[in-house]
Amino acid sequence: MACIERGGRRRFGPRRPTPRPPSSQLALAHARFADATTDPAAISCLPLPALLALLGGDGVAAGEGAVFGVAAAWLAADPERRAAAAPALVAAVRMPAAALMATSATAATLASLPTAAAAALRAALESAATLPPASPPRPRARPGGDLMLAVGGHDDGWRPFRTTEAWAAPATPGAAPPLWRPGPRAPAPLPFASAAPASSGRCYVVAGAATRTTALVLERGGGGGADPAAPPRWRTLPPPSVARIHAAAAALGDDLYVCGGRPGAGAELASVEVWRPAAERWAAGPPLTRPRTAAAAATVGGVVHVVGGQTGKDTHAGGEWLDSGAGGRWLPLGPRARLATPRKYAVAVEWGGRLVVAGGVDALRMRLATCEAFDPREGVWRPLPDLAVPRSGAGAAVASGGLLFVAGGTPAEGDGAVESVEALAPGGKAWVAGPPLAAPRAGLALLAV
Repeated sequence: MACIERGGRRRFGPRRPTPRPPSSQLALAHARFADATTDPAAISCLPLPALLALLGGDGVAAGEGAVFGVAAAWLAADPERRAAAAPALVAAVRMPAAALMATSATAATLASLPTAAAAALRAALESAATLPPASPPRPRARPGGDLMLAVGGHDDGWRPFRTTEAWAAPATPGAAPPLWRPGPRAPAPLPFASAAPASSGRCYVVAGAATRTTALVLERGGGGGADPAAPPRWRTLPPPSVARIHAAAAALGDDLYVCGGRPGAGAELASVEVWRPAAERWAAGPPLTRPRTAAAAATVGGVVHVVGGQTGKDTHAGGEWLDSGAGGRWLPLGPRARLATPRKYAVAVEWGGRLVVAGGVDALRMRLATCEAFDPREGVWRPLPDLAVPRSGAGAAVASGGLLFVAGGTPAEGDGAVESVEALAPGGKAWVAGPPLAAPRAGLALLAV
């Protein structure tokens, strides 16, 4: 029941249900969303309730930058009548407003809009960014990639790979898992590689050597608006200004963050460089709170996290997160948000709205099988099932069905590489063996495309 005001008097009456868009409108919205990223007219005719139900739901198979772009295109179709909806459109994007404002994709979107539409959205973003901090937005339930790519790394003789291996889940339930096959060859050897999936579906790979850092992007459909059915292809980015190895990499929107590492045999770095694709250039980012090499990084809920790593002889249990407001700064995760086991050379990945860290090397130089998960809403780490094979320098990614894969790495015995692959299902109690890589790899990046 709801209290209804009438003529200065109150009475109780039935609560009016919140208007919901007809299912036919939602079906139309989902069908048109992918087209709207390239053709705004495909979705501009939708009524606001249908658009908000679409943008605020889990069924959107796109990053938050694309969600904001579609919302902006809808508003730009009729700025005078739709400007009042700007706060609701911003709220539908599952990324903190300050973080959304900090991406070059948002800046490019706003610059492309009519003045009235850009002003309305900019005001809504600035207003949302000034609100008191709330719990991080709930990440969308994404199915993961249909194709897994093991990229770069080195073999058990420390020779770097430029080859890749591809694996896809069987199309028929119960069918025998396929073997790993040769994938798209990288344009350069990729030792000590890290993966950074971006919101638009592209995937970055950063690989370090003593004298040069290589940065690549794997673009779907050949990139540049080519046939979306075409196989993905690599594109080489200009190198960052500082050559660094064992850097941590993560993407915020479509911007690539390369954090820490060390320059060859030099001291550990706290510096951060950001590749901004809208400007096609690197820019200096806010420095980490402390120098770190061999740390792990991933983006969860629109926030970049960097955890673990090493400074001098110290192996870290703490981490930090990027506060994108006011020009950006890194802040410690907090005294309760410490790994149960300090670790370096671990791998991090977002899985079901949590930051998962797997394997690595502890302070006694022992390789680890332990895995831990951090939920930003709780602010604490919790244990996950141990890997069957202790390993460092592995790759990790989430495949279709939400399966978390960990592949390759350096085993507990020796300094070589392994070909073993393990998978953990959501809610699973143990890792299960997956099809092994065709060749042992360590220091690799694992991508879900």
